[in-house]
Amino acid sequence: MTYFINAWLERPQPYLQIVHRDTGRVCVDFPAAVLEELCRNGDLCPSDLCTNTASATKEVVRHLFHMATLNGCRIARRGAGHKQSSP
Repeated sequence: MTYFINAWLERPQPYLQIVHRDTGRVCVDFPAAVLEELCRNGDLCPSDLCTNTASATKEVVRHLFHMATLNGCRIARRGAGHKQSSP
């Protein structure tokens, strides 16, 4: 799997990030207000993040990317932040 989830939803300022496993780059960073609304609406539940299989985690990551897109979260583009050499 290429991504992992870094999250703590049950705190005063919840956070959730999708991080690229190989580079450590944060690909999606959910603002606390978006997380609170997703949890309030039932679109996200802390137990959703307690998976123990790669296939279940893959589905959760896919769902989170979808939710991030729908809610206008900042999604880092591939190669963003890396200086590209010119020929």
